[in-house]
Amino acid sequence: MDSATPHLHGNEGASAPPPPIAGASQPSVGERWRAMPRRWRITLAVLAAVAGVDTVVAVAGSMGATGTQGASGTSSSFDASPGGTEAMADLLARFGHPVGRLQEAFSASAIPLSTTLVVADPVKWDTAQSDALAAFVRAGGRVVLAGGPFNSSALRTVLGTAHVPVLSPVGVSSAHAVGDAPEVRGVSVVDADPSDGAWDEVGSTTAILRSGGASLALVANAGAGRVVLLASASPLRNQFLGQADNAAFVLDLAGGPGRAVAFDEYVHGFGVGGLGALPVHWKWALVVAGLAVAVWMWSAARRFGPPQRAERVLPPARVEYVEGLATVLAATDSRRIGEAVAPVHRAARSSLCRYVGVPDDTSDESVAAAAARSTGLSDSVVREALVAPTDKESALATGQAFAWLEQDRRSQA
Repeated sequence: MDSATPHLHGNEGASAPPPPIAGASQPSVGERWRAMPRRWRITLAVLAAVAGVDTVVAVAGSMGATGTQGASGTSSSFDASPGGTEAMADLLARFGHPVGRLQEAFSASAIPLSTTLVVADPVKWDTAQSDALAAFVRAGGRVVLAGGPFNSSALRTVLGTAHVPVLSPVGVSSAHAVGDAPEVRGVSVVDADPSDGAWDEVGSTTAILRSGGASLALVANAGAGRVVLLASASPLRNQFLGQADNAAFVLDLAGGPGRAVAFDEYVHGFGVGGLGALPVHWKWALVVAGLAVAVWMWSAARRFGPPQRAERVLPPARVEYVEGLATVLAATDSRRIGEAVAPVHRAARSSLCRYVGVPDDTSDESVAAAAARSTGLSDSVVREALVAPTDKESALATGQAFAWLEQDRRSQA
């Protein structure tokens, strides 16, 4: 027999059982992310990017709405500088006109028809805005268009006629009221910036402020509504409001006592942008689509992780059980040791018989003889497996011998 085989003590020679899954570390966020299908990682990344861009644009838009960021051009009612129209808005409010600022793309239903819309020196204008303005006027709305890029095409759309005014780059410094239009009631002279131009031809409109052969202001009825055209928005600006009869002219433009006035500030760069500028029904469609994706992800969330546990949960190793039992026996009355460890002794003897390849009912002498021919067995293991224990020390030795035999058998299996 191999005398080099050490006498087993405690758990020496036994491999540690695999740790229970409950104690294993949980997958990290990165591992769970990599476990997801590629197409859903791409989808989530795109959605996150879109949401991030929309958030940045919304924040930038909200900053612009304060009048400190995002504005461009002149004649904004948020602008208190000489080129702004904040004083006009304050004057209207002081005389009982509710004042509002439109900070989204104008539509025919954006404001009530009882509101006068003021569009002064817009820095951005397109056919969609012209179409919306025309629909508003046809339905009975009132619009003041002052300065800005209102070319012949835009005027034809808004006025609904081919005979539109023609603008000249040569302006007037002051103009006198003509006719009895309500827009110049109580007005005699209005001052303006001559560098902004004047109407050279009036087309199918009516002049209400003239200087020689040039007109500063025109009016026209279109459908059920009314349009006021100012060649220059300068009479409305802060620097000119206190000159001549400009303040009285501004009050007349409102369209009657107590009538609400809305300034289109979207055309000056204020308000929402990016995804926020999409039509309302598009926004609802995106919300519904996002909720659908969220519900699907919630229902399929289990598949995003590992499909099954990494390894099967096993019961505690038998060697741990035996050594635990040996510890309990150490506290047992010596007189009952033999009786208490009899099952362990029988199990140890049976394990030794299997190890040397003989039946369990073989005599101790024959088992010892067969063990002598085996390699890897020490005399102490054979003796402790065959001799029934009578005290605590021999009981512990029997348990350790049994543990070694079982561990060695599993390692060779």
